[in-house]
Amino acid sequence: MGTNSAAAVASQMRMRFVSIQYVLMVGIGGGVPGAQVDVRLGDVVISQPNSRYGGVVQYDFGKIGSGGVLTRTGFLNAPPAILLGALAAFQSSCLTGHSNLSTYLSEVASQQERFSPGRAGLDVLFEPGYDHTGGLTCDQCSRDRVVERPSRRTQGPVVHYGTIASGNVVMKDGVTRDSWSEDLGGVLCFEMEAAGLMSSIPCLVIRGICDYADSHKNKAWQPYAAATAAACAKDILSHMPSAESARTSADEAQNSQCLTDLRLTDPRFDKDRIEASKDKLLRDSYTWILDDSAFLDWRDNKDTRLLWIRGDPGKGKTMMMIGLVDELSRRLRATPGSGVLSYFFCQSTDPRLNNAVSVLRGLIYTLVNEERILTKHLRKRYDSAGRQLFEDTNAFYTLSAIFLDMLNDPSLGSVFLMIDAIDECDSGLPQLLKLIAPHDSRTSSKVKWLVASRNRLDIEEELRPDTLRLKISLELNASQVSRAVSAFIDFKVSELAGRKKYDSKLRDEVRNYLCEKAEGTFLWVALVCKKLQRVLRNPKVPAILREFPSGLEPLYERMVEQVQQGEDPEDVEFCLRILSTVTLTYRPIHLKELAAAAGLPEGSYDDLESLNVLVDLCGSFLTVREEMIYFVHQSAKDYFSTGKGSKIFPSGQSEEHVKIASRSLGVMSTTLKRDICKLEMPGVLLSEVEGSINKGPLAHIKYACCHWVSHLHDAGTLHDQLGLRDGGKVHLFLHNHFLHWLEALSLIGNVPDGVVMLSALEHMLIPNTAVLLALVQDAKRFLLYNRSIIERAPLQVYVSALVFSPKMSLIRRLSLSQFPRWIKGLPVVEEDWNPSLQTLEGHSGRVSAVSFSQDGQFFVSASQDKTVKLWETRTGALRSVLEGHSGWVNAVAFSPDSQLLASASDDKTVRLWDARTGTSRSLEGHSDRVKVVAFSPDGQLLASASYDKTVRLWDVRVETSHSVLEGHSGWVNAVAFSPDSQLLASASVDKTVRLWDTRTRVSRGILKGHSDSVSSVAFSPDGQLLASASHDKRVRLWDARTRVLYGALRGHLGLINAVVFSPDGQLLASASGDRTIMLWDTRTGTSRSVLEGHSRWVNAVAFSPDGQLLASASDDMTVRLWDAGAGASCGILKGHLHWVNAVAFSPNGQLLITASHDKMVRLWDVRIGTSCGITEGHSGGVSAVAFSPDSQLLASASVDKTVRLWDTRTRVSRGILKGHSGWVRAVAFSPDGQLLASAAHDKTVRLWDVVTGTLRSVLIHPGGVAAVAFSFDGQLLASTSYDETIRIWDVRTGVSRGILQGHSGWIKAVIFSPDGRFLASASSDRIVILWDARTQVPCSVLEGHSDGVNTVAFSPDSQLLASASYDKTVRLWDTRTGALRSVLEGHSDWVNVVAFSPDGQLLASASYDKTVRLWDVRTGTPRSVLIGHPKDVTEIVFSFDGQLLASTSYDETIRIWDARTGVSRGILQGHSDGISAVIFSPDGRFLASASSDKTVGIWEFEAREVIRGLSFSSDESHPKTPHGLLELRLFSPRVSHLDPELSCPISVKDHWVVWGLRKVLWLPPEYRRATPEKSMGSNVLALRHASGRVTFMEFDLGDIPGSYTWTQKRKRSITQIEIESG
Repeated sequence: MGTNSAAAVASQMRMRFVSIQYVLMVGIGGGVPGAQVDVRLGDVVISQPNSRYGGVVQYDFGKIGSGGVLTRTGFLNAPPAILLGALAAFQSSCLTGHSNLSTYLSEVASQQERFSPGRAGLDVLFEPGYDHTGGLTCDQCSRDRVVERPSRRTQGPVVHYGTIASGNVVMKDGVTRDSWSEDLGGVLCFEMEAAGLMSSIPCLVIRGICDYADSHKNKAWQPYAAATAAACAKDILSHMPSAESARTSADEAQNSQCLTDLRLTDPRFDKDRIEASKDKLLRDSYTWILDDSAFLDWRDNKDTRLLWIRGDPGKGKTMMMIGLVDELSRRLRATPGSGVLSYFFCQSTDPRLNNAVSVLRGLIYTLVNEERILTKHLRKRYDSAGRQLFEDTNAFYTLSAIFLDMLNDPSLGSVFLMIDAIDECDSGLPQLLKLIAPHDSRTSSKVKWLVASRNRLDIEEELRPDTLRLKISLELNASQVSRAVSAFIDFKVSELAGRKKYDSKLRDEVRNYLCEKAEGTFLWVALVCKKLQRVLRNPKVPAILREFPSGLEPLYERMVEQVQQGEDPEDVEFCLRILSTVTLTYRPIHLKELAAAAGLPEGSYDDLESLNVLVDLCGSFLTVREEMIYFVHQSAKDYFSTGKGSKIFPSGQSEEHVKIASRSLGVMSTTLKRDICKLEMPGVLLSEVEGSINKGPLAHIKYACCHWVSHLHDAGTLHDQLGLRDGGKVHLFLHNHFLHWLEALSLIGNVPDGVVMLSALEHMLIPNTAVLLALVQDAKRFLLYNRSIIERAPLQVYVSALVFSPKMSLIRRLSLSQFPRWIKGLPVVEEDWNPSLQTLEGHSGRVSAVSFSQDGQFFVSASQDKTVKLWETRTGALRSVLEGHSGWVNAVAFSPDSQLLASASDDKTVRLWDARTGTSRSLEGHSDRVKVVAFSPDGQLLASASYDKTVRLWDVRVETSHSVLEGHSGWVNAVAFSPDSQLLASASVDKTVRLWDTRTRVSRGILKGHSDSVSSVAFSPDGQLLASASHDKRVRLWDARTRVLYGALRGHLGLINAVVFSPDGQLLASASGDRTIMLWDTRTGTSRSVLEGHSRWVNAVAFSPDGQLLASASDDMTVRLWDAGAGASCGILKGHLHWVNAVAFSPNGQLLITASHDKMVRLWDVRIGTSCGITEGHSGGVSAVAFSPDSQLLASASVDKTVRLWDTRTRVSRGILKGHSGWVRAVAFSPDGQLLASAAHDKTVRLWDVVTGTLRSVLIHPGGVAAVAFSFDGQLLASTSYDETIRIWDVRTGVSRGILQGHSGWIKAVIFSPDGRFLASASSDRIVILWDARTQVPCSVLEGHSDGVNTVAFSPDSQLLASASYDKTVRLWDTRTGALRSVLEGHSDWVNVVAFSPDGQLLASASYDKTVRLWDVRTGTPRSVLIGHPKDVTEIVFSFDGQLLASTSYDETIRIWDARTGVSRGILQGHSDGISAVIFSPDGRFLASASSDKTVGIWEFEAREVIRGLSFSSDESHPKTPHGLLELRLFSPRVSHLDPELSCPISVKDHWVVWGLRKVLWLPPEYRRATPEKSMGSNVLALRHASGRVTFMEFDLGDIPGSYTWTQKRKRSITQIEIESG
């Protein structure tokens, strides 16, 4: 069967039988006989975990290193605990003789004889090296090669426990069998399915031995072996615990996992560590406080809830708290049931101990370990959120709620809570203080807090000491503290005297000096004594002792002086670097990280002994614990960061930040590389190999990878010294190592920080250089799009992330050498980043609703999977999973202050969630499904509408329902509050809208008139109007005050799903099942625009906060963006794989979220998504526009005498070309896009370098220039002038190549033929001249027009020329003969312009008669008359695929026509004056327009040609499309003739391209097929996109890293190198 097939079966089984918890895999296998384990035929082998394997090992899976040695990777799942428990009970029963195995075997044999051992034959084992001689049996095999074994004393099978080897090939060789077994540490049998199953489902493997995995295999023993395995399995099942027992065991396991995830640190061990790092705890140093009246009042008075011990640094607060913990613990143990103690020791230098979340986690962890019954409060939220409960943005608030629940648990007695050094809680201190000393009575009276800190006013203001909140000031208890310090001095001097052999005189001298200078500071005494320990000769002690001044700060100054006076100048320099680096780092750093950050010699990175010596030379300021460096005390760090010690930064801390950032970039650049930890296999998941990765190469750069941008930021304006510019150090690092850096962040577990760092870097660069900024912005998009997979599979940064990045991505283009060589046929990808920032997966059912918080920091999604998910907007990270509903969640809404979240469900309830903590309360009362919820604008009320025909109003401040609003006779579809919160409108299936007074809960009126169900209601922003939408295809506008019908809006042809007002109230948008959105003028009730484009019905619409954009969501799987003012399409957001249900703008209008049936939420950048728009900048009318050949730039010419260049993607101006002294009439790009020509009334043509924007040439005419045209090879330029001449210029030199004379009037147009042979010119002199482009001699003078000729156009094959004239006709000429082919008559006014379709079959003409005419070129007959413009038509142009025709007019609009049918496809509005020019971009994506209103319009068009309806030919060798069979000649043939490994086919499983069991390529959502994939051969895969497009990918299986063939190639390469070097 093989592991792959077994895995597939297991996956299908779990999908069909979802309640399966675990599996027994029962069957047969080949035994491994040996001296230590006597395995024989008919025996049973059961998988049992050991220290090396989980019971089963896949022996043929891994990576082959140098020398051809296979290193197995990954670890197959061990059997679940419940099965291992049953197995242990079975083993016990076998040992005690109580097993039922023989009984079960007898029952089987009696029923079917073939399962009896007698039918199996003899058990014969041959020597490993002796091969079978042939035949079905071993009758011909030599008996001399039989291995003699002693007879067994017992009858029946023996059961063995250990490792089973599983693989994809049959083991049939004795020597190989024994070799593999030895390599694997001794296995008991070989088989072919278990590895595939173990990776998919919890499993215990039971194998009956039917052969010895050698060439003597036969089937004789298979029936009996199968029977023994089955009997064994039955016996094991009899030992399975009852369901209740299993639940208890599982619950205990879940409790244990919950505590494991909660534990960030164990305060009990922190206490031990701190105590061990300090001097011995002397009881005399703290016992005085036990008799202090404030302490006794706190301990014994039930009303006193808080004691605050405060004092200056070094006063012994921490040692005092340790002593008090010991004293309280003894007291509580002596009186069981008297209370419980929990404590926490803050330390600013340790990120695990310096924030409010850590404090709460530590207190809760200690509490739960003391009272396990409290675990239930954790589990209520942990079971739904998992580990993220303790780590997300809302962790403090969630933990606070859990903590308060625990403290109020009735099972608890008194609770003593102690926090030391709370002033070192650097993050979340205000919130923590509010929790300790709340303004209300949330905390139970049985809770007592004791906190210690330095003297800080902010802490005192929050704790507010009074009669019930006491404080002890160590400064006010100076005498007591002094006595405690004296006791400490006695101890330290005694210790010194014993160790250093002081005589009594020296001991007294030291003691007296310390007592005199200590000033009640323990830390001062400890530091001085530490210095004295290093004095080698006792006679020197008095002199050295007197050098130590009193007071901590003077002592610190003296310590710094001693460091600076060191004997070795290099060591002094290194020490100062270390001190300055450790002061500025954002967390404690490892010794290896220190070497890199401080710029120590590279050879010291791994020399920990030398590094320890250097740290020890830093004047006792630092200490090393477990190779991590810490300040000996917080006051020491404060001394250097804000005190006098800051003099170690002679140029300021900003300068040092620059140095650390520079060193970080340097060490990362020299260390980072692809696959730095040698994972090799591209799809390996961190979760699979976390324990086995060698992260040694990252040890010294972890800090640099995570914090280099922070140091750059904190350098302030000095970061420019690092070269934060194009081509600088940062630019070079990102250019060369960006992907390596992302891989490292993944291995470290800090990918989300990468998003934050790139955002910070982007912000620093905004005022600076453009090239680096563009790279950083692209890098951020790259990371956001691929974050989820890079986090899980580091090497996919070089595979999926690169393969599916858009063509124009800078990271993709810079990383071409990093592309996986084993992917030969790359997929078709987007041209550039689309608006989709991230696709957020996690819901297991369709997503029904989405909403942003009012502050924009979070958004929420509601799903059919019964959950609500809270996401962080900035990174897209999942913050909370809100569980509690037992039915589909239909709607969700944030309160106006973003503090609350409401959800409506099919379970008949509304849940009100605290958005910070995730806690909820259920609002019950509805008797049927709840469809929608809405908060009142003042945030005090919540309305819910239900299928039970009622609306309920809830007061969010209390837990009871406020009112039930009854009256509807059908279910209620929608509710809406008026802006002042005084009215509530409800819409119902009963065809009515009802208005309710929210204060009195009385009905204010029933609005009747609809003839079908009312689906939606909305108040105008001023509250004056109410809009209702109905399935009767009507929108009705009502006066909200008088309830009088204001207008019935007709126009939709299908039911209406939604209505929404624009923020200014002037527009109303309605979304319909007729596939359109209509925009209505609310003042007049008339239709402003019909927005067409969706191909299925429209579910939802939303205006952007500024009212300029409208977003619509449709069943056609797209979201469309519209210019609300112009009524024009701005963009199409594609990516969802199913219907789009909901859409919402962020409060700042820059982001959009969408929800879909495809179970995904998408986050879009609207700034990228909006591709329509009127770009402003010119100060005069725009006369002409032109696209660059690659469509990335647009040039516009203006009356303001300038030319502007625009980026077509961003609509941002790329430059202003100045120099003309008259208005610019025309612009044209050279065919290679390098040059731009502009023609002006100032009698010049100017040639510009497009890349630099510099002027290349000025070409002078004697008259104003009207037009310019490049030849098709780009070498010549033609220009026409009012001087009645055409001039030909050499583009490279700017020299005139000739003057063409022949016209007697103003030449209005000039154009080169597509084949480059001709030049045509049109003039007011009524003639057209056809010139030989090479000789510049007239070929033909085309006469016939009776008035001036406006323009000419060549057919695509250059055989025809069309001319348009004031004489109201179009003429077609044969360019070879100059003969007139046709006169096209029909226009009733001047013909302004003509254009051929790209295939040359149609000709379009535009006229002042307000029409466009389409002509059949072959017959000269009219095909269509396009009527619609109310004013003269000024310009026409075909799209590059010939399907569309655009026309412009003085009516300020652009009309889009279907070129084949002549039917109008849409109107583009936005200009406020006549439009003079229009042009499609070469790639067909954009349309540009030029207008007298001084603006340029850029509009985007959707690509329409995709392959749909993919199927395959009967032999599965060719895909079938609507266009016929698709030939696959570019792909390799099937590869079954290759070695067995390569014959394993490529397939798709769980969003991965899989080869065998190897994940090789992760598929982003856009590239996943909705239908089962069809693989064409072993190495070619066809992926059908949701859009219908098909992508073919070819894989070179032998080049996939980790494969056998790849390894052999690599081995040969290494061998060759060794030979050559030898």
